[in-house]
Amino acid sequence: MYKEKGEEAFNPIKRGRPRKGKKLSELEQLRMENDILKKIQDLLEREKE
Repeated sequence: MYKEKGEEAFNPIKRGRPRKGKKLSELEQLRMENDILKKIQDLLEREKE
């Protein structure tokens, strides 16, 4: 393997999905989660009616 790829053979293999775009700030993440929870709560209240 080393003879084929050289030092690159020792680099770790990247797994999983590549990240798209910038990482959301903690505040943006929390706001997004709150919006989702509000929508779920609204849907559950509509089902009770």
